[in-house]
Amino acid sequence: MPPAGVFSGGCLYQDRMVPSTLAPTALFVFAILLSPYAAYAGDGETDAAVAATLAAASAEDQLSLTLDTGEVLSVSVVTVGDDALVADHSILGRLAVPLERVDAITNLTSPAPAVVEAAVQDADEGAPDDETGWGGEVSLGLDGSSGNSDRSSFRVGAKAAREMKRNRAEASVYWTRSEEESDTTEHKARADGRYDWLFEESLWETFAKGDVEYDEFKDFDLRVTGFGGAGYRLIDEEGERLIARAGAGASKKIGGMDTDIDPELLLGADYQRQLSESQAVNASLELFPNLGNFGEYRAVAKADWEVTLAEDAAVSLRLGVEDRYDSDAVPGDDKNDLDYYGTLVKKF
Repeated sequence: MPPAGVFSGGCLYQDRMVPSTLAPTALFVFAILLSPYAAYAGDGETDAAVAATLAAASAEDQLSLTLDTGEVLSVSVVTVGDDALVADHSILGRLAVPLERVDAITNLTSPAPAVVEAAVQDADEGAPDDETGWGGEVSLGLDGSSGNSDRSSFRVGAKAAREMKRNRAEASVYWTRSEEESDTTEHKARADGRYDWLFEESLWETFAKGDVEYDEFKDFDLRVTGFGGAGYRLIDEEGERLIARAGAGASKKIGGMDTDIDPELLLGADYQRQLSESQAVNASLELFPNLGNFGEYRAVAKADWEVTLAEDAAVSLRLGVEDRYDSDAVPGDDKNDLDYYGTLVKKF
């Protein structure tokens, strides 16, 4: 018999008087069902976590369902469909509850009931974007000598990175200074950052990057660059990744004789590999052909090897080399700068 109506003390359904506390639930059921045994043809998607929980449920299991309206139903499982759960309610009778309307499920029959929160967003707003969260490191390296000659060298760096479902971000900074016989022989610093936009079920990605470079012994105070483009993951496996990138942008020197903005291409690749639980290698190469002065280009090549010294303390030793080449260096300056270093790294 269809519902006869709603009264001040409750609602009548199939000749049963439903307490007023269940009236909102009854109205919700009436709105989505044509009859107590009607199947629901929903247009939403079943949440994977809810579907997995229901798949483990057996007939006659007692479930507590929290609906997206806030109501709670205690039901006994009859069958589980793709879009709806058919179950018996002690007062409302047999119901077909659409799975997309379920916010949480507790299996009361299970020895250890587990509550599974159901995502009610659509597929684009579903899983949280955060995959690994932020991570970072600080590094310190120094060496020196005294006696017949006094020499000292310092290198300090920091890095932060985050890997997410739809994007990836990282930023780093380092400063190095060397002195010999109280004279400064090297003093440079660099800060850079990159943001990658990832595409689901695709190896393609896009990026934007920029950096600021300082070198006391160059013919400029700062060099600022910015680039954008696309990348492709040639290797994308657990413990190994190779990404090729291509893009375009510009660089500008500040505080020197040449203050023009130089349009440049970017061609590069990044490689990372986890050799073992305690060892990893990283390498990268970037070429910057000058579009305004064909034949001139810059290049930056890096490689390092890292070994964990204290796993519990997240301390490692990193040995690396960095080569920076500029074909348009002013007369008297070396076109090639080669740095090699060893640093202690603390990760967090």
